Amino acid sequence: MAVKLLVSVRNVAEAQDALRGGADIIDIKEPDNGSLGAASPAVIEDVARFVDAHRSATTVSAAMGEMTDGLDQPDNFALMSPAPSLYKAGLAGVLNNADSWQDSWAAFRRQRANLATNSQWVSVCYADYERANAPAPTTVLAEGSAFGSPVLLIDTFEKDSTDLLTWLSPAELQDLRDQTEKVGMQLAFAGRLTASRLPEILELRPDIVAVRGAACESGNRGSHVSSRCVRELKVQLDRRQHT
Repeated sequence: MAVKLLVSVRNVAEAQDALRGGADIIDIKEPDNGSLGAASPAVIEDVARFVDAHRSATTVSAAMGEMTDGLDQPDNFALMSPAPSLYKAGLAGVLNNADSWQDSWAAFRRQRANLATNSQWVSVCYADYERANAPAPTTVLAEGSAFGSPVLLIDTFEKDSTDLLTWLSPAELQDLRDQTEKVGMQLAFAGRLTASRLPEILELRPDIVAVRGAACESGNRGSHVSSRCVRELKVQLDRRQHT
C-alpha cells in the first residue's frame, strides 16, 4: 500500500498549495502554538470546507494542542460541518499530574465529543517523550489500541535541531511498526522529517509521513507551504516505493 503524505497547513491558502502539490492528508494546525498547536475553530472549519469542496475524498485532520492546556478550559469548538475526520492532542506534561493520564485522556475526549459525530482520535506520542514529560510510545500505543484509535503518530515535542531519528533508533521504530500492525493501527512518522531522511524512514514501512517544515520554502515551518516542495516530497515518496 502506498505511503500517504500528510501536510500540516495553517489556513486555506496553504491547503490549496498542499493539494496542488499532491498531499494525501491535510492537517490543520498553527505552528506558532507548538508541535500540535491548535488553529482557531474558524480556521479549522474554513479549511475543512475548502478541502471538502475541492477534493472531498482527501482526509482532513486537526491538531487540538496539548491535552494539559485544555483539561480545565471550556470547550469552544462547536460541531463543525464538514468536520475533520481525525483529531489529535499532545500528551506533554501529563505525567506531572497525580491523576491517571489515561483517565484524563479519556475525559478530554469525552468533553470534546461534540467536535464531530464520526470523527476519531489519533494517538500521539513523542519520540523525545522524556523531555516532554509524556508517556513512552509503547504505552500510548497500548492505550490507543484499547479505545480504538486508528492511527499512532510519532512526533517530536521540541522543534529544534533534532528530529525523529535523533530520539528513536530504526530498531525502536521497527518495533513500533510491528506492534501497530499486530493491533491493526496505522503508523505515522513526523518530527522534522526532511527529504534526505525519507529513504531511512520508508525502510520502516510507515503508513503516513507527516511534514510541516519540509513542505515550506527554505524548510522553515513558520513560512508558507509551497506546492513545489510538497510535489517534490510526493514524487520522492512515490519513486522510493516503486524501486
